[in-house]
Amino acid sequence: NTIDFRDNRGTNTDVSGFMSDLAAHGIDVAGKRVIVLGAGGAARAAVYGLHQAGAQIAIANRTPDKARFLAQGLGVDAQVIHLADVDALEADLVVNCTTVGMWPRVDESPWPADAALPRGAVVYDMIYRPARTRLMAQAEAAGLQAVGGLGMLVRQGAAAFALWTGRDAPLEGMFAAARAALGE
Repeated sequence: NTIDFRDNRGTNTDVSGFMSDLAAHGIDVAGKRVIVLGAGGAARAAVYGLHQAGAQIAIANRTPDKARFLAQGLGVDAQVIHLADVDALEADLVVNCTTVGMWPRVDESPWPADAALPRGAVVYDMIYRPARTRLMAQAEAAGLQAVGGLGMLVRQGAAAFALWTGRDAPLEGMFAAARAALGE
């Protein structure tokens, strides 16, 4: 999603944005059980980064064949399940890579209403608008740590900035600008 025309190189900065935001929140995924919700482009970046970091991955999607295709395309040995069956899994981290919870569906959650979130898990929602999603509220109500996607957005932009300029990005200023643009 970032192209440098000087050397005609394309880079997916979603992976580094996601993984560096996990690190910034003290979330280590090596050897941990992770449920990825969704099987689109954001899930692809998450699964790739999580796999590279040594996580044990389960992909939950409304269409398990799409999740299987994602895992196979990346060469990742992931458990694939239907989204409705997530309550059968233990996890240390749950990552929402769907658009459920984003405007205009802000009152919805990708996590099934009748399913308990995994005890002790961290919930990471890639959505950054709204800043606090229904999934995050569910996690907090269950006593879990919830992290929104603004950090991933900013760190993904910082990775692109570094690729284009060869310099470290001004993260503090980028966070302030993103918050201002989002009206936070």
